[in-house]
Amino acid sequence: MKTVLDQKNYLEERNRQLLYVTPKTCSEQTFRSKLDSMSKNVPRSTSFTNGRVEFQVTDRENSEEVSRLYGDMEMLRARLSESEDAENTLRQQLSDIKTLNVDLYEKLRIADESASKTQREMSKMKSRHKQEIESLNSTIALLSSHETSDETQKNTENQKLREAIAKKFEDHMETVKMLTDKQHEMHNVSEKLNQFEELCKEQTEKLRKYPEMAEELTELRANYAETLKELLECRKTLEELGGHLSESKLKIVELKEEFLPLSEAQWEKDSDVESCKSCNVQFSYSRRKHHCRNCGSIFCQACSNARVRLPSSSKAVRVCINCYNHLKNRQISVTD
Repeated sequence: MKTVLDQKNYLEERNRQLLYVTPKTCSEQTFRSKLDSMSKNVPRSTSFTNGRVEFQVTDRENSEEVSRLYGDMEMLRARLSESEDAENTLRQQLSDIKTLNVDLYEKLRIADESASKTQREMSKMKSRHKQEIESLNSTIALLSSHETSDETQKNTENQKLREAIAKKFEDHMETVKMLTDKQHEMHNVSEKLNQFEELCKEQTEKLRKYPEMAEELTELRANYAETLKELLECRKTLEELGGHLSESKLKIVELKEEFLPLSEAQWEKDSDVESCKSCNVQFSYSRRKHHCRNCGSIFCQACSNARVRLPSSSKAVRVCINCYNHLKNRQISVTD
């Protein structure tokens, strides 16, 4: 289970890297567009001398700017190559996840068969012990109706009977303890089955989104091919780019604030927690444990019934009441 969660986190990190590559490609398109506009606006003078055409660039500063922007375009081309390598890596990882899903379904099938087998064994053991108890009751009734005059023999037989009953009772208590352990084991298997099903749903959702990512990457390649035929804009557009860059930095700061709670959260173990962290109600077979997907703590159903969409998930997930209020207040402040 821990290995599956690690692979899930690694895939999410890869998805964030792919999203990070997209703004770089857009920046490259902007630089090329600027270069196109700048080259069109560069003044030129043409003179014919002895059958030769001489071109003179009147604005030396614009020429240096064009050279620098060409260098930036080469750098962006290298970054695009890195994004293609990242795409190939993601394809391989998605293939590995498909194989992992097949293994998980096989484990679910084996666990289900084990639970069914345990249930059948419990039914057989209950039936056998019921028959033994009925047999003991019949023996007691028979001995009671056939008392002999020999008091010593009667006491001896009664002593043997008591010992037999005590042994049977001890065996019965051991059987009850074993049945209780089996029920506890079945409960743990049921919880693991639920966790596996939830993980399979999350992995299936990610696989469903993969064609959209591939289509987006194809569009980015098409835009890249088109922008190769264009030049970059003039110095005025560069000044506008400074404003957009400031906005991008602000968005990066906001994203860091959103991911900070997730990086500091620690996933509590089920075996370490006996009661709800919010209302302190003891957990039992009927009162299950639920993890908050934001802070990682364990709560009961009532205290973790809120759902909110986190940056690391594509749909709303279960969170505790405190995390829900905190995240909602942050979203409202960002919107304002």
